Amino acid sequence: MPRAGTRRRGVRVFPHPDLLRYDPTTRRSNATPTRPRPKRMSDKIFEALASSPRRQILAYLSEQELPAGDIAARFAMSAPSISRHLSVLENAGLITGERRGQYVVYRLNPDNLVNTLSQFAMTVCPVAGPLKRESKAAKKAKGV
Repeated sequence: MPRAGTRRRGVRVFPHPDLLRYDPTTRRSNATPTRPRPKRMSDKIFEALASSPRRQILAYLSEQELPAGDIAARFAMSAPSISRHLSVLENAGLITGERRGQYVVYRLNPDNLVNTLSQFAMTVCPVAGPLKRESKAAKKAKGV
């Protein structure tokens, strides 16, 4: 029988499970790999808040709900990139999207405590102030 970790006709040969060993050729143990832990909600939230464009999207949505196209028009990014940012924010529970005809309209999730904290951070953040004022002016111009 070949040594543990050697190949025979493209098939990996492993010893009995009680005889687990380190294989120096692959720099791995021959034990079965463990599954990655699922992300906790707090991890998802902090991951979502780590990106500057996502924080800017939250600032735009702080005053009014916007369709995805209006959000995308404010950024110099491709539509798929904006869609990815919106899906990360939605998976974290920070925003909700609602289909209205052919448009998806996004708004902040009012039930989330993190939104309260992000509102506080936006008042302190030097970048969020002008974005929030722009969103407020757009809301007034729209007449909503």
